[in-house]
Amino acid sequence: LVAKEKEVEPLAVPIGAETKAIGTMAVDIKQMEEDLSDTQAALPPDNKLLVGIDKSSAGQKSEWEEQSKTRVEDLLAVADTIKVLNDDDARDPVKKVVPSASANAFAQTGTLSAHTTR
Repeated sequence: LVAKEKEVEPLAVPIGAETKAIGTMAVDIKQMEEDLSDTQAALPPDNKLLVGIDKSSAGQKSEWEEQSKTRVEDLLAVADTIKVLNDDDARDPVKKVVPSASANAFAQTGTLSAHTTR
């Protein structure tokens, strides 16, 4: 009997460690199951929010594309206007109307404030 007890005693330590590990795993599994149920409960509202964000960003993207297109058209119009104004045919009439048509003839020399103090 003593020999059997000595034989069983070294085996009891690993069994205790494995029992503790099984208990820890059971607790971890329970926590993971709770996390999963919480995540599944939060999924529908998150998907609804995602759809709203997608719609909003699609609208903003189309607005941005339209603004970019308008900006390009404006830049082309300004470039064409500058080209026309720099043309020799355009300089002659300006010189006739404004005798001192120098480079600074059309420069802004001051500002007027819309807000006046009383």
